[in-house]
Amino acid sequence: MFDGATWTNITLDPTNVQVSDNYYGLAAGGLVTYRQNNSWSYYAGGDLRRRVNRTQKYFDSFGMNARAGMMVGAEANRLRVEVLGGRFTLGGSPNFDNAGFNADWRRIFSPSDQLNVFAQYMQYRYADPLMKPNDFNQQAMGLGWQHLLTEGRTSLSGSIYFGTEQDVAPEITVDGIILNTNGGRSDGAKRFSGIRAGGQTAIGEKTTLFGSAGVQVGEYDKVNPYFLRQRYDRFYDMNLGWDWHWKKLWSLRPLLNLFKNDSNIPIYAYDRMDVSMTVRRDFR
Repeated sequence: MFDGATWTNITLDPTNVQVSDNYYGLAAGGLVTYRQNNSWSYYAGGDLRRRVNRTQKYFDSFGMNARAGMMVGAEANRLRVEVLGGRFTLGGSPNFDNAGFNADWRRIFSPSDQLNVFAQYMQYRYADPLMKPNDFNQQAMGLGWQHLLTEGRTSLSGSIYFGTEQDVAPEITVDGIILNTNGGRSDGAKRFSGIRAGGQTAIGEKTTLFGSAGVQVGEYDKVNPYFLRQRYDRFYDMNLGWDWHWKKLWSLRPLLNLFKNDSNIPIYAYDRMDVSMTVRRDFR
């Protein structure tokens, strides 16, 4: 990196540079619902996700998530409130815990049109002392719209959202070294906003094609002490795939995911492509 009349060399850890690999994953989840009457119901559920790489073992991951909540109102005008939390491990070690709550309101205006309004508050806490400066609280809210075509066989959807991340870590010292003078993370708090659009269509009785794309802009409020600039990111993602239900409770999903993050701080810029095939079995 060149800044003014001074060159600064930054050597990245091998885990922070571009690599490619093959992987396999396993996932399982469940949900239990209790309906008290036509207006009130309660639910609890959770899921487990495991991903194992062939060679890049420090990216092996395992996630556990749980949620519980209630739904109020009729099908056409429903409010849902839930608490949720989880733990994510990376490379066989705890990476971070998260906990918070989510609320969303759904209003069906006609057989073809539906509005969703949502809000969420989450806390993210890292396990490794060297990562603790990155602790943050996130608040987000937004709204989405869904429109059905051709007797419900095709749907289009779109959403917009915005939020903030508060860098909440106090000043942290490890082996006498201050990791984050005055507390918080190197880039500070974050404001973000985004937009997303997608759709799906049924092909025959067993196949559904789907896709979506989105962009998110993020601005940070501190001058990064290593690059002497305030960080600005623009994140793009797109997915394309289809679901093939060859039996009532079995489905096959080929999926292509593309990700791109542009940043004015080079070490945060990346491109990523993920191609997967998922076999799913439902239990009802």
